[in-house]
Amino acid sequence: MKTKEFAELCKVDKRTLFYYDEIGLLKPQKVLDNGYREYSQAQLCTMETIKLLQSTGMSLSEVRALLNNELEEDNGILINDSIKRLEEEISKLSDAKIFLENRMNLRACYMRHVGEDIFTDWLPARKLAAENPDFRSMKRVSYSKAGYYLDVAIDLIEATPKYLFKMALPTEESVDFEEGNYVCRFVEAEKIIYALKEVKRFADDVAKLGYVTEDVVYMERLQTWIINRADGIICRLAAKLKEDIKREKP
Repeated sequence: MKTKEFAELCKVDKRTLFYYDEIGLLKPQKVLDNGYREYSQAQLCTMETIKLLQSTGMSLSEVRALLNNELEEDNGILINDSIKRLEEEISKLSDAKIFLENRMNLRACYMRHVGEDIFTDWLPARKLAAENPDFRSMKRVSYSKAGYYLDVAIDLIEATPKYLFKMALPTEESVDFEEGNYVCRFVEAEKIIYALKEVKRFADDVAKLGYVTEDVVYMERLQTWIINRADGIICRLAAKLKEDIKREKP
């Protein structure tokens, strides 16, 4: 088949085929006396292989060396490197998907309870990828490693942060966020440190209303750009109810 037809079937332009011919990656099956190139049906498979290997992050020189058996090392080494690179990319994309899904759930909760102070809501079970920094020195937190979208679980008995967490693929350090009824409040602040100070007031207000909760408050940040706002900080405070009914007030 002629160059134009082959290019259309492969969904590339003719210049790409000319370049692949020039670097020895994919040469036409035949070059006619008038200079026209012809490609075979079998070369469609070769082109698909080239595109697939490129999608793994291989350079054109690596693809050429692999297909032409020009590598000094075993071909399997390069292929395994590509598999590892793909696994890392898949993990990053999965983490991004989990993060966005969680923030959209948080957004839906916010929209359902706009204008409410303290409310109850059923929250689904999740796995939280936990980080355990030294909270006496927040500089000990490796944000470059852990990421910047970190939320915090606060121990009400000790009145201190228990661990940081993020929505990501589960790891060995993951902790369970149990499904169930939670008593919640959205708080707004200029800085995250001011939002943290709201936890004690939240716990006191919850107790005054007669709710009996677990000893951990989860503070999750709702990025304002998700709700079409440009400034400020919004956090959901949530504590799991031990019972579905309120405690009798004295």
